[in-house]
Amino acid sequence: MPSPSVIYCDLKNGKAASTVAGTQLTWPSFVAGGNVSYAMRFLESDAALGFLEKDQDVASIRVALGYKQQYPSSGRFKIRVGSNQLTPFLDYSCGPREIKAALDTLSPSDPFIVESVGKSFLIRKQSGGAVTLSAASNTLYPFSFVAFDGSLINGSWVYRMVFRIAPLAFTDLPYQSLPDSPSASVIQNGGSSGGGFVVWNTIQRLHIPPTFRGTFQLQRGLSRTELLDITDGAAQVQSALNEILKAEVDPFGKRAEVAVTNPTSFVLHIEFKGALAGVDVPVLGINVYSAPPGDWGFNLNLDTPELRSALSDTQSLQLQFEAEADFYTSRPTEDQPLPPTIRRKLWSDTVTVSRPLIFSEFSTTGMIDWLRPPSGRDYIPFTPDQVITGQQNYTAVIGDGAATTFAIPHHLNSDDLAAVSVRENRAGGKLLSPSSYEVTILDAGSVELEFTTPPLPNSLSVTILAAGPKSAFETHTHTIQQIVTLDDTLTRITERLAYIESLIPKSPTIVSVSTGQPDQRSILPPFGELLPDLALENTTVSIASQIVAPAAGNPAPMVIPGTDLQEQAQKAAAELEKIKAQIEAAKQAALDAAVAAKEQALKTATVAAKQDSTVLTTLSIPLIGTTTAGTAIAPQIWPVTRAGSKPPRLPRAIQGTPVNTASLPTAPGVYRATAPLMLPPAPGRKTATVPVNGVFASDGVIYYRAAQWKAGGWYATDMDRELYRTLISESSFPEGSTLAASLETNTSLITSGFESLGVSYGCEYTLQVLAIPLAAQDPGVGGATAPAVILETPLTFSMATEKRQFTITMKRDGSKSSCLVYGASVEGAVVPQGDFTLAVRLTAFDIDDSSENPTGKVSLWMPSSQITITR
Repeated sequence: MPSPSVIYCDLKNGKAASTVAGTQLTWPSFVAGGNVSYAMRFLESDAALGFLEKDQDVASIRVALGYKQQYPSSGRFKIRVGSNQLTPFLDYSCGPREIKAALDTLSPSDPFIVESVGKSFLIRKQSGGAVTLSAASNTLYPFSFVAFDGSLINGSWVYRMVFRIAPLAFTDLPYQSLPDSPSASVIQNGGSSGGGFVVWNTIQRLHIPPTFRGTFQLQRGLSRTELLDITDGAAQVQSALNEILKAEVDPFGKRAEVAVTNPTSFVLHIEFKGALAGVDVPVLGINVYSAPPGDWGFNLNLDTPELRSALSDTQSLQLQFEAEADFYTSRPTEDQPLPPTIRRKLWSDTVTVSRPLIFSEFSTTGMIDWLRPPSGRDYIPFTPDQVITGQQNYTAVIGDGAATTFAIPHHLNSDDLAAVSVRENRAGGKLLSPSSYEVTILDAGSVELEFTTPPLPNSLSVTILAAGPKSAFETHTHTIQQIVTLDDTLTRITERLAYIESLIPKSPTIVSVSTGQPDQRSILPPFGELLPDLALENTTVSIASQIVAPAAGNPAPMVIPGTDLQEQAQKAAAELEKIKAQIEAAKQAALDAAVAAKEQALKTATVAAKQDSTVLTTLSIPLIGTTTAGTAIAPQIWPVTRAGSKPPRLPRAIQGTPVNTASLPTAPGVYRATAPLMLPPAPGRKTATVPVNGVFASDGVIYYRAAQWKAGGWYATDMDRELYRTLISESSFPEGSTLAASLETNTSLITSGFESLGVSYGCEYTLQVLAIPLAAQDPGVGGATAPAVILETPLTFSMATEKRQFTITMKRDGSKSSCLVYGASVEGAVVPQGDFTLAVRLTAFDIDDSSENPTGKVSLWMPSSQITITR
């Protein structure tokens, strides 16, 4: 593929330039039916130095070709109000009266007000209320969108409706490519005549592409020249090569040298002289250094139905050629949220597009050779044993000056000989006529030659050629020491294998796939948590975060090294004894209840005694792996809350750009600390310290540390959770095998257990399942690698307990993984090569914006699950 033309994008003026000096680019005329390809470089303006070429961190690029100002000339459409109400058809030339009449048929009690402003329409309800508007049954031509955007003005929602002509050609798939590197090739191999009277030198060709922008070195053997670039000419290259060749001297004291000429642009011819005269010099090596990043480019397809339709009745069109790009405000960092982007127009110019004369439908029909017409028959001209697939030969030198008959053993194992030829055994020797000797085939392994006169000693060369493809082989063996570098290579492979084996997990539940062991299974422990963390509150009896023992019959939870889970388990057991005592007291209080003041205790006891309940929508005591009358009770994860305890406030996502501050602000927003700050405590939260340049947020009541989720808002980091992290080695999950994992979540938003609370709202997490390559966790091993997103889906919480199941299937065959989410199939990323960690995370916590006072607890319970690997 030829290199695309380079254009320079003047980011200050939003124009396309032809040179790095910002010279205005004159676009050529385009022809429909092909592709327009350009590579782009970016110019920033400097007051003192003028335009400077600067690399940009590009997030996306979009290029479009279409009408600048044109409106539909035919067709009609409908307006959809809400989710399923449709107006009658509206003509492309409709006015505000027709639009109002169509909308009022759907809402006669609250009519619409429609006004025209230029080529757009302003629509609002008489009551000023919000409404959802969209287009349906759109047949407008030229192909157009009916766009609606609304805003709240003076307490009333006003919507603007406008026709937007679709581009005739569009692409948002940019690519990044490096320019070609310098290359060297041989034009003439060096050599000389037999006596050395005529000598011809090696000549090599060095090509430096005009698009190359880095530096390079020429290499001969272990010697390398100084750094060179495209500005260096024949003199600089000759001087650099002679510098590294001065150590090569022939026995007569003559030094090696080169002569470099410049026969044409971007090409140098290098002739090797002196000690290298007449020597066949190997091609020079080229090492590229300090090459800049590749140019961003695009391919715009001009063979589209829309463009063909527009050119169907005209020879050419004046169209608008426009491009825009989103640039990151800072360089993206691995394993960190992507930074914000800023959008800039790269150019918007008028170009001419002509109608093509050649279309893909045109083709030339192949001519038929009627002397050899098509036939429905096949035939084989020879039998398989007559087809020669290979030939063997034997050569011998004969002649002793006395004998006239020679028996020659050729060992070809065949008496079907194609030829026996005899020639003079010297340079330029003649081939003897077959009439000057007789050949007799003695057997399958020898022949006899008879001459009339004795040949001189070693004067004749005999070649015997067999007709069959038979071959003869001799068995032979080699030791490791006889093969150069093999011993060292095997030693290095052994060391690398030992290191790789050291990375394989020692867990007995993950084993290598082998004969008799087709499946592997790993048990993930149950997980339960209440957020904000109740262990941080002194006024509430609670179990520790992340400790939930399994019900009877379930596998015991795995102990994760490096955490304090064992210590938390002991605390939880002590709390359990206290809670059991409270259960008995609550039951007795329920039996003696006679007044309304005892109603809450009666409710608690009744719910706790209910054996067949696995997930409750009201507050309950924690039942952890206990049994009643032989019936297992599944764990419950939310504890008793004392009446009158203050509920914790849930953090909300904050939109906006962080504002620098050196003190705690009082207004809601997101802030970046310019000095270390101490965030005050709140129910469910300890005091937190924000370092310099750390980001935190405030909703006007509580403060919390925050991080940005992708390009969206800022979310509380203390609500993020990693639920599981399991290492999957390449030996346990080899090529051709399948990994299946099933997850189940039971979620609830608890607010009703707190005194004087009856609010109803919702909140949301983003559930992520990631395959994190080993390199992403240890940048020293192979460099940093981005995690593969296997699943990313919202996980909602409401007042009712919601149960969801996820099934994840991954294959080691280069195909994308698949996930079953709420019964629907979702496509995920390709499984990374090598060892990786399978992680399940919760992030980007946010609450319903309609809530005035979002207080309560977020409850999450995940039963034990299993990872299965099958071949």
